[in-house]
Amino acid sequence: MENIILHSTPFDKFRELVRDEMRKGFEEHYSSSPKNTQQEGKYWTRKKTAEELNITLPTLRTWTKTGRLKSYEIAGRVLYKPDEVDQALKKQTGSVRK
Repeated sequence: MENIILHSTPFDKFRELVRDEMRKGFEEHYSSSPKNTQQEGKYWTRKKTAEELNITLPTLRTWTKTGRLKSYEIAGRVLYKPDEVDQALKKQTGSVRK
């Protein structure tokens, strides 16, 4: 970061410099953080889960009630963790007879 002489910098210019530096810092932090992909994929909605499993919403509800899939109620919404959905699918396909 460059040295800034405050007494000769107009307040508006100083505010703009601080804002730009903070914006750069936030952008660097959030773009380099692995949470971007994890946060988006942290939970799936019922619709997204059903689409990924290629099943209907009523089937998803049945699978949840029977314990095939674990759901989470957060802020009144039913959500699923993608990794747990994958594990449940692997478990089910591993027990299917050919």
